[in-house]
Amino acid sequence: MTTAPTSFSLLRTGLVALGLVCACATSLADITAIVAVEPTAKKAAHTILRSQMEAGLGKAAGQTTSVTVSEDLADVMRATRSAGYDVFIGPA
Repeated sequence: MTTAPTSFSLLRTGLVALGLVCACATSLADITAIVAVEPTAKKAAHTILRSQMEAGLGKAAGQTTSVTVSEDLADVMRATRSAGYDVFIGPA
């Protein structure tokens, strides 16, 4: 039985990503992040405030940040191989 991610699991995943950004962000280029949301978790996807995530990641890293939210898990998995994003946040 698969359950939808809770707000806590999304927050936990976001904090892990924030830590990775802080640890890895040493260049002055923009940081790009993608958040993969399960298509069955539409309610959870609507609770993600992209602008606040961009502001938080950007403040922590000291760089401008661009966040994309996607429900297409296949495209997100392809993006991991193409290095299209600096940070990947996925369902727990």
